[in-house]
Amino acid sequence: MKLSTFCQRDGYAVHLARQPVRIEADRHLASAVFYAERSRGVIARLRDLYGDAITIGGSGADLCLRLPPEADACFPDYGLYDHDRYALGFLTRGCH
Repeated sequence: MKLSTFCQRDGYAVHLARQPVRIEADRHLASAVFYAERSRGVIARLRDLYGDAITIGGSGADLCLRLPPEADACFPDYGLYDHDRYALGFLTRGCH
C-alpha cells in the first residue's frame, strides 16, 4: 500500500489484482504477508506468469527485502481497498 502511494507520486497508475492474472504493465510488484502453503502457491503462479519481471516482497516471501526509505515513509494507499479516510494499526502481534 505504501508502494502504491510511492509509485503514484512517480506518475504510475496502480492496479491491485487479488488473483494471479497476466497484466501488461511497466512494473510488476507483489507482496506476501504469510509464509504459508497458499501464499507459496500464489507466488509460484506469479513467477510462472512473469518470471524475473516481477519483484515479490513481504514477510511471507523475503525477510531481507525492504522498501526504500522514501517509499516506507509514504502513507499507505487505502484507496486500493476503497478506504481513504483512516489508517489501520496492530492491536496485537504474534500469537494471541
